[in-house]
Amino acid sequence: VNFINSHNRGISLGSRIKIRSCLFVKHCSAMNFSRLYSRLSALVGRPKANPKLPSSINIALRLYGTTRTTGSDGGDYAILAPIKHGQPKPGVENGPYILKQFLPAKVRTIDPLNGMVFPPQGCETFTVTTNSVPIKNPTAVGKSNEALHRSIVDESEKLMGTYKRLPSILTLGGDHSLGIGSVSAVASICAKAISKRLPNLPFKDPELVVIWVDAHADINTPSTTMSGNLHGCPLSLLIGLDSKTWRELESFNWAFDSKYLPPGKTTFMEAGRLAYIGLRDLDDAEKDIIADKGIVAYDMSAVNAADRNMTKIINQCLQSVDPKGTRPILLSFDIDAIDPFYAPSTGTPVPGGLYRGEGAQIIEILKATGRLVAMDLTEVNPNIGHEYDVFRTLETSKDLIGALYK
Repeated sequence: VNFINSHNRGISLGSRIKIRSCLFVKHCSAMNFSRLYSRLSALVGRPKANPKLPSSINIALRLYGTTRTTGSDGGDYAILAPIKHGQPKPGVENGPYILKQFLPAKVRTIDPLNGMVFPPQGCETFTVTTNSVPIKNPTAVGKSNEALHRSIVDESEKLMGTYKRLPSILTLGGDHSLGIGSVSAVASICAKAISKRLPNLPFKDPELVVIWVDAHADINTPSTTMSGNLHGCPLSLLIGLDSKTWRELESFNWAFDSKYLPPGKTTFMEAGRLAYIGLRDLDDAEKDIIADKGIVAYDMSAVNAADRNMTKIINQCLQSVDPKGTRPILLSFDIDAIDPFYAPSTGTPVPGGLYRGEGAQIIEILKATGRLVAMDLTEVNPNIGHEYDVFRTLETSKDLIGALYK
């Protein structure tokens, strides 16, 4: 410890050990880091591994201490959404149970999917009439998102009745297919908040704006997906693309039911209310959809062309999707939007992404509008990579959550 401290490798040793300097990584492999970290952790009494818990949970316990206790009922809440069937890699379902440790005490957590049982990943497929690629796990994805939608709507309505205001909603995933349940619920809640004439609402127009921060567009339809993984398809359902084929997947029929949709609407959101930031890995069909619908898209080349000025980028996005500044905003943030140097523990990393601090900037700028009503944080998979990979990803996630509640 004295040697490391004397060489100024960015290690602080106290109640917790946190290694923040990437210079240190250049001088030890991930395996050496893991052994060294375990020895240093023992010096300050980190909890020992519990064989009954997943390895990712044990890593979090060693890194951050004991699991967070439930917050107080102050009106704001976080939904734990361990949805995993939208993609094939195990572990993403552990994400929300680790990420909740970074929530402030005032934020209460809800676990609506606890107890729901689905077949293991990959056990169910369904082939639609318009695509030879089988859709994977449609029942699990559809039913879990319906439960997520109901939970967000029910909890928000209860809190609106109690506190006479729209609560702040954070959904912790889980894979990005959870955007189906999250966005659909928030769209409905914003419409209900207007109809209830809640005082001091930060928006006048209930039509939801969605800022989708992601390396991928997630706008394939069941007809165009080349993988069959539904975490690449949520936006097509939300904006009403290929509805006939979506209806072939019976577990998504709820998304066409008027009792789930915003009043008077046939879709949860309009394509013209969607903006992307951070894109860099798109299928050809997605490129065609984005061009055809005129969707605002700041891919990484556009981000670089704007000198990575997040204020400028977000202002231009909002000017397109909410020119009068009167609509509620939902930020759906996939951790793979961040460069894998800072967030490697995710299922589909793509080099050349946002810097760690830029993600927090996006949240802070949107929060400053006063109209950011909800946020998703998805695709953190603590089962992927070495312990230091998990640490970097969790520290980046901690920054993002911290920016929301700053």
